This record gives sequence, structure tokens and C-alpha cells, in this order.
Amino acid sequence: MRANFQQTLQDYGLDYATAKALGAPMLACTGMIVPDIAPHLALLITNFPRPVTTYTEPVDFAYAGGLQATVTGVPKTSHTSNLQFIETDFGQIQGFMELLMANGGVTDCTVYDGRQGRFMQAYQLTDCAITFEPSEFDAEGRSTLLKVSAPMSYMYMGLNTKLGTSTVVGQITGASNVVDQFLNKANQTLNIVRAGNSLVRAIGDLF
Repeated sequence: MRANFQQTLQDYGLDYATAKALGAPMLACTGMIVPDIAPHLALLITNFPRPVTTYTEPVDFAYAGGLQATVTGVPKTSHTSNLQFIETDFGQIQGFMELLMANGGVTDCTVYDGRQGRFMQAYQLTDCAITFEPSEFDAEGRSTLLKVSAPMSYMYMGLNTKLGTSTVVGQITGASNVVDQFLNKANQTLNIVRAGNSLVRAIGDLF
């Protein structure tokens, strides 16, 4: 039996050209988080969040007569995640715990798609409240690293919280063209709104 639809080499050629234009797939290891109060610890933080811009859960409700509908939530700003640290024989993470305690238990952090000083994109996490879980020695852990887990709550406002003050210092040339397009549209939207048009009409005209 012959299928009614078959992929062709032309289809794959077009898909491949599109895929290259979208950029290479990102490796999960290509990132760093840098605490403001201890930037030298970036190499020792092996698991951390890559922040997202999203909404809170939508709300289901019913109109009179039984019509069920949904309304979107509000932009989500408070997030929770988990950090994992590698402890060293110098006790770097133990020292960071003491430093964080002296700083009120919070610090700002920057997450990089890449590394500090050379990155594709950067995300500012504010008021990162980090709490540490106890780690354990293990007599049988002859080939196991001592790692420390730390739940973290933080605030993230998205890439466009400082519209008009964005900088490309340190970024790879041409790396953020897509983000720049979004920011340009967002700036245009704000300009139109300030001129007296509604936000809905402004966005509709742009897209």
C-alpha cells in the first residue's frame, strides 16, 4: 500500500535551510549563573534555572446560564527552582553559606546563555532567596562528588523590563536579532500607547 502523503528530499532541504536560520540547537551545558555577591563560584554551580516569561494559571469561570469560559492570569514574576553546588576541599560552598547569611539570605544573580563576558543572552534574577539542604559524607562514595542542593525563590521580570536601556556589550555580534525584533515591537507599542491609542489596537497594528 502506498501512503497518500510522502516526504520528499525537497521538503527536507527546505526544512534544513529553515533549521539553520533558526540557529543551532542549544546544549544543556551551555550556560552559567553568576551570584552578584560571589561571582567566582560560577564554575561550582552545576544546576540552575533558565528563567521563563509566562503567565500565572488561567482562571476558569462560568457566566449566568452555564457558559464556561477562561480568562488568563497575570504575568508571573515570582519563581522557584533548585541550585546544585559542587563543594571543594577549601569549603567554598560552606563559605558562601556564611556570606549569604551575612547578606540577609538573598543575592541578585545573572544567568547567561554562554558565559560571563561572552554570551548569547543574559537574564537578571533579583532577590534570589537561597536555602541550603544538608549534604552527607559517604564512606562508599569513592567516586562521587560532594554536592549541595539549594532551593531558590527569585523574581524575574523578563527581557523587556528595561525597554530603551538594553545593551549589547559583551554579546556575540548578531546573536540577539530575534530578541531585538521583539524589543523593537514592544518599544513601538509603548510609543503608540503613549500617543493615546489602546494597547490592543497597537499590538494588532504591529502583528
